[in-house]
Amino acid sequence: MLALELFGELGSHAGQRTRQHLARMSAAQGSYQQALDHAHQSLDHYRAADDRAGQSAALNHIGWLRAQLGDHHHALAHCRQALLLAQEATEPGCAAVKPPASPASATPTTR
Repeated sequence: MLALELFGELGSHAGQRTRQHLARMSAAQGSYQQALDHAHQSLDHYRAADDRAGQSAALNHIGWLRAQLGDHHHALAHCRQALLLAQEATEPGCAAVKPPASPASATPTTR
């Protein structure tokens, strides 16, 4: 992990993407707590760098991991934060998708 520590000291985005990949790999192996640790460290970096798109990605990943652990209340809170940040992000490629309107609230369209 020495390389990740050096990336962190340098403020490297590449290093934080590596941390996100480690979180995904840990989760794939069923090591959800280790994955959460990596994801939280990535989030801390993106917050320090005021990188909203990175924060959104990290929060979304934390939410997904929390859901996998059955912590749906915190999962939903993290995913909502991720959505808000994604909507505010100005970086290209970071777009939030709104859920479709419910049929009861949908406005009929005419041609």
